[in-house]
Amino acid sequence: MKKFTKILALAVVTVVASLALVACGPNSDSAKAAQNLKDNEYVVVSLTDVISLTATEVLLGCERGSLEAIVTGSKVNEDETVDYIQIYYFKDKSTANSVWEKAEANLKKDAEKETKSEVKVAKSGKMIYIATDAAIKATK
Repeated sequence: MKKFTKILALAVVTVVASLALVACGPNSDSAKAAQNLKDNEYVVVSLTDVISLTATEVLLGCERGSLEAIVTGSKVNEDETVDYIQIYYFKDKSTANSVWEKAEANLKKDAEKETKSEVKVAKSGKMIYIATDAAIKATK
């Protein structure tokens, strides 16, 4: 009986931990993330055109054709703080990892300069994002 209880406890901890990890990032579908931001009254720009993606790939230092989409959204609150999000959607996780290794420090510096709100710069799966917590929640 003790062994069963330990296994059950481990299974519960694993499920809760995986839910917590998944819940931390924005929506992994760019179209859904953009729509959810619009539904939450954010001004949204969703880029999927080749010219914009190619220009961004050059800036990030990754191969052509490695980005699927870029979603940017912002909302000015009543207290004049800004909720902001920018998500780079890559075609595969290895490219996102490679870009993250090269660009992490610069992305964090830029985020601190651009906004006065507390901003999170992180990587989740095939995405790299710069966002406030409220904006991340708005993509869900």
